[in-house]
Amino acid sequence: MKSILWIGVLATLGQLPLPSLGAQDDASEKPQISEQHQRLTQETGRFRWKGKLDYTMGRVDPLTGEKGPKFISLQGESTSQMILGQQFLLTRTLTQGKKSAEYQLRGYRSDLQQFFVITMEELRTPFGYRSGKEERGERVLKDPTGYVTEVTRFEEKSRTSESEIFLGESKTPFLTISTEPKKGKVANLLNDLLASKPIPKVVNTSDKRDDRAENFSEEHLLLNKFAGDMVAESEEVSPRAGRVICDGRFLALSQLSDAREKRVTGLTLIGFDSARGAFQMFAFQENSPNPEYYEGDFDGVTLTFRNPFAGEGKADQPVLTYQFAPKGAGFTEVDLREKDEEKQRPMLFKPSRNFRRK
Repeated sequence: MKSILWIGVLATLGQLPLPSLGAQDDASEKPQISEQHQRLTQETGRFRWKGKLDYTMGRVDPLTGEKGPKFISLQGESTSQMILGQQFLLTRTLTQGKKSAEYQLRGYRSDLQQFFVITMEELRTPFGYRSGKEERGERVLKDPTGYVTEVTRFEEKSRTSESEIFLGESKTPFLTISTEPKKGKVANLLNDLLASKPIPKVVNTSDKRDDRAENFSEEHLLLNKFAGDMVAESEEVSPRAGRVICDGRFLALSQLSDAREKRVTGLTLIGFDSARGAFQMFAFQENSPNPEYYEGDFDGVTLTFRNPFAGEGKADQPVLTYQFAPKGAGFTEVDLREKDEEKQRPMLFKPSRNFRRK
């Protein structure tokens, strides 16, 4: 019962609006491997972690009626890897007692001069997002409302870290997490992702929660249309590898150099926020340290993504559109970000079995 309670409390951290991410980057921008990116590189590797969560949030225990903190101990493992030209830190987290992995993607935005973290988990449908600065070895990230504050201190020599999460004006942490390095072979997360099944066996179809942001929606099934190894009609167009993750709640769509080498040159994350009734997309490219953010809607035929922060007169203009195969996986993409009109033509992606497996 207590485990259910702390999951419900944690869920409030994910139901948050995203901030304006600023203007989208020009595709010609060159990577900026700054000292902040080098700082993130120190956090790569394999780790074990322990946590302590006050599930009462400093209030009355809903089970016993007692006042004061009531702690739940958590533990697990994580693996972190720099991806896309050493610009983003991808982390896969496994919590003891849970079968599915959660994912986080950290980076440093050169346009806003901020660290950020994007989180995905199987119990939530929205992306989590926090951003902020690091000063004197202390990284402070806040959610867009300012209600959730995450403070992390990383010790470079020992490669250990201590993190605290505070809610509201409370000076007492709601959650504390400590990490330390763990011996053993470090997994290549992107290779593992490409080697995984396109659609997991276990899918979280729970839709009876009071919090709509925790509930499965029929729109989540649309993510399956992107799942698999996809090739375009033109060999000049990069193939894609779509993998549904977090028990069906999110999609990781990798853009590959080619079907043989399979070097990941871009990563697009897609989800559907059941609370807001909106698709969400984060797009990352190896030629820029700054993610692009879009929101979408599906009219039964076309999934249309737009830039909600594009400004007056532009926020309602389509940026990316998708139509889908009647049966099974497959989609047609129109990328209106391309300046060359020839490259804006519809591009059909079909499942392929010709990808070389390593």
